[in-house]
Amino acid sequence: MASSRSIRVMCPHPPPQCPVCTDGALAFNRHSMWACDKCARAIEIRRSVFDMRSERDPLAPRDLEETPEAGAMLGALAMLELGTDWKSVLEELLLELESGPADELMQLIREGRGAWAPLLSGKVGSALFLGDPRSGTIVALARLGCSVTSADDNLEQLAFAGYRNRALSPKNQTRVMLVDLAKPMPFADQSFDLVVRETPLHSREGRAKVSLDECRRLASDELVVTANNRLSYKESSGRRADFRVRTPIGFIQSALTNSDRPTLGQLRRRALGPDFEDTRAFSLYPHSADFTHVAALDEPAPELYVGPKERKNPLKILGYRAGLFPHLTPSFAVVTRRRGAPGSRPRIDRLLAHLAERLYVESPQAEYLLATRGNNALVMTAMPGRDEEDPTGRWIVRIPLHPTQEDRVRAEQSMLVKLERDFAPVPIPQPLFDGVIDGVFLTCERRLPGHSAAQFSGEPETMARLYREAADHFAALVVSPATEITETDFEQLVTAKVELVLRHAGVPDARSSVERMHELAREHLIGRPMPRVLRHCDPRSKHIQIRPSGEVLGYYDWGSAESADLPLADLLHLIVHERFHQGLPNVGAAWQLIRNKGQALRPEERAPIESYVEKLGLHPDVRYAIEEIYPVLVGAMAEKNWDYSRPRWIQNAFGL
Repeated sequence: MASSRSIRVMCPHPPPQCPVCTDGALAFNRHSMWACDKCARAIEIRRSVFDMRSERDPLAPRDLEETPEAGAMLGALAMLELGTDWKSVLEELLLELESGPADELMQLIREGRGAWAPLLSGKVGSALFLGDPRSGTIVALARLGCSVTSADDNLEQLAFAGYRNRALSPKNQTRVMLVDLAKPMPFADQSFDLVVRETPLHSREGRAKVSLDECRRLASDELVVTANNRLSYKESSGRRADFRVRTPIGFIQSALTNSDRPTLGQLRRRALGPDFEDTRAFSLYPHSADFTHVAALDEPAPELYVGPKERKNPLKILGYRAGLFPHLTPSFAVVTRRRGAPGSRPRIDRLLAHLAERLYVESPQAEYLLATRGNNALVMTAMPGRDEEDPTGRWIVRIPLHPTQEDRVRAEQSMLVKLERDFAPVPIPQPLFDGVIDGVFLTCERRLPGHSAAQFSGEPETMARLYREAADHFAALVVSPATEITETDFEQLVTAKVELVLRHAGVPDARSSVERMHELAREHLIGRPMPRVLRHCDPRSKHIQIRPSGEVLGYYDWGSAESADLPLADLLHLIVHERFHQGLPNVGAAWQLIRNKGQALRPEERAPIESYVEKLGLHPDVRYAIEEIYPVLVGAMAEKNWDYSRPRWIQNAFGL
């Protein structure tokens, strides 16, 4: 493993830019230090990190020494320094960590943490990030065109993050710098167009923070400060979708004693300075550690989405209508601008205006902004005052914040064009645009009326109609008639998926289960007649837009689709995940319900499956095999489209 002491590196091509004056290039001087050819500043590079401290004492691994994940993190850094690719190192690290630290790291590195960035109104230029250097916000800012500098006092975390930044944003300049957070930053006044101070994932990580006075000194245009709310009604554990609603006593205790967390009013006052204008505030809802909605607290939009499911909670709706949401929201981002900075509309408005010009329509409003699980900033637009049945200006705009997601949204646009051309009976959103606008790659499709089917989860009549219509729609996606499955067909349709899942299974028991499924599928599929279908691959209820009656208006998210694949799997996937979200402990428990021809299913769930099987004339052995290898089909879809493999996922999800 590489030492934490100074490591000399070969000069990259082109030579690195000076991080101080930003005008000169660094080269070795006679003291074997990097020196700027313009300002003559001498800078040492340790573990590919610019050492900007005034005193360069040898460093020991900091903060990682006494934590359980210390060895794993340092080992991962050593592998990166040996040339192993970022994705492989991350997957190995997550497997080595205990589930708690692994879950927290996955939350921290999500690029969706920066989904608020399109709401900024300042110039797109240099940005200084102050917070955990592993935060995915840095990659999001870089992919939106910023030249990002991350400054911290933890050498190992900076070095780890530096490899990530270079892997995921190779076209955009990013720097990682070692600083002494107890002293003024080694940068001139107003060195950065944007300064972001992001709250740590946990208050227990309370390293010295850069003061807001220092942040304002360095910002020439905008300052963004995120924080968790002292008065929040719920909080996140730092793990995905794991929230705790505060008890009345807990709420009072936090309000009176939690000095680390400000209220919204306090954060506004702290962010402002003598040279800065009034603040704009946004809720990161449900929590800064794990948020999906970015909602404006001062402006009409983007607003908080309140769907049919939320409207069933009268206390929540009463508080929202009473104006309590800005005060009780779990977390927020406050934005302020330097007085006199050139004025500009928020970037999302500029993007929408340029997009409207391309589509020859009036520019709509960004009604909702979501940070998706897939690390996209998803904008849902509307024309103020227009009915949702009027399609004018109703768009879904996806801004991918990770390179894998850019591939997926490109694939989705291509698939929408194919569906629109070849499968007219299947309702989909109309594809409108994909390309680069104002330096940002995005896609745009027509936004459908109605609501996500997830808003009606558990309502028997609604879901029954949804299943019936989905069975008919999926049955219309046949791309080739039934022919006997050959060995070659089996290798392409099943074996390739099994091998992908086995590559990432990570647990011997899970691997054995997958191998048994492979043999079972071979026994029951080869030689049997089977049609091929265009398979959505992930038709969960949140990807289907319906009316309250259950009428299907369209299917979103075709980025994972397969052009010629196994039948029936999509319908099973929809029903399995709906049952899982009705209270079953895991997806595996729901999978058990569809086995043995769905004898454990409810009649309204079993009947659409029977109808689909009859329409496609599926052989009983084909149906049996697809039911039995369902975990492999889900796992292969996930592993093919995820930006990295989640540790022990298939074992945890299915109990294999």
